[in-house]
Amino acid sequence: MFRLTVSRHVVLQNAPFVYQFRRRGFIKVDRAGGRNRENVFGDLIRWWIRLRPWKEEVATLKRRLRRHKAGFDPNVHGQTRYLVRFPQLTESDFKLWRVCTDADFDEGYSTAEFVRSPRGALGSTAPDHETTDFVAPMTFRDAQDPLSPKEKDAHPFSITYSADRPQRLPDPASPESYVRSTLFSLDPPQECFNAGYGLFRGNISTRVPERGDLVRSGFAHLRSPEHTQFGFLMEYNFYPYTHLVIRYRGDGRTYRLNIHPKTEWDAFWFDMHQFPLYTRGGPYWCISKLPLSAFYLINRGTVVDRQQRISPSRVRMISFTLADRLPGPFALEIDYIALYYDRFHKERFAYEQYDAPAIVK
Repeated sequence: MFRLTVSRHVVLQNAPFVYQFRRRGFIKVDRAGGRNRENVFGDLIRWWIRLRPWKEEVATLKRRLRRHKAGFDPNVHGQTRYLVRFPQLTESDFKLWRVCTDADFDEGYSTAEFVRSPRGALGSTAPDHETTDFVAPMTFRDAQDPLSPKEKDAHPFSITYSADRPQRLPDPASPESYVRSTLFSLDPPQECFNAGYGLFRGNISTRVPERGDLVRSGFAHLRSPEHTQFGFLMEYNFYPYTHLVIRYRGDGRTYRLNIHPKTEWDAFWFDMHQFPLYTRGGPYWCISKLPLSAFYLINRGTVVDRQQRISPSRVRMISFTLADRLPGPFALEIDYIALYYDRFHKERFAYEQYDAPAIVK
């Protein structure tokens, strides 16, 4: 039962949220709408599931406090923090990246998967005979074996939102950055894995199911794991970085890169900030440097009228979407996703805002 309490004597039944009137306006009393207040046994079960892997969670918390220092990175030009390096992810963390298509919702017939690249993680400059192995030899331990918390500390890129300290790297658009990335793939440090790139592939079908309520179909979606601690949703902190840097190679299609904010109300759960990711066919790698100020706000695939910029300290996850209405196979190969700080980038938001008149004549 939901209710909206405006005063002591006025109660509106079947309202979508539970509110309580206070001095300076309305506040939210219970996010679950009062439905879980009496389910004590269910709360105990959920808390037990959250606290059961406490050793792993405590080790992760120590790693974040000691090495992440998210939100406290200095404003140094050229500073880079890697969110993920797919060749260095363990198999358990690699499987946390989820894929969904229109077929999962009975709205189409597209298929997709996210797997290790068939090539070894050697880059496009490697000879053909060196790219036949699916998984390259490991220097310390195989990526498919589980790692203890101490071993994860020794492998700075083995998890999403890696525990590496921020580094000062060259401009992502410079030849030096491309050479550095290629050399890292050819000869990674001793503490890093080398298990293959992330390959987002599948087939887009634009055939519309005959159910009467659909006009078009055909999309595939890849999303990162959420940032959690003891079962609670945390944020990816993008402060003070100004750009998102991706090293990838594709098939000529245009993908959509999405940044999902952490929101409270259900009306905004489908909000995301989006920017196109252009690819080109062939064996050559691309390094895209995307300003965070250029991401525009959409809701359920529609660009909203009143835009707002990304809140860098409240990012829930990132994702990739392909919905270009072109049937056929697709493939997007990703090496790494990183954050980059450019002190010469002064733009806060790329889109102008106007106050729409109340009455349109």
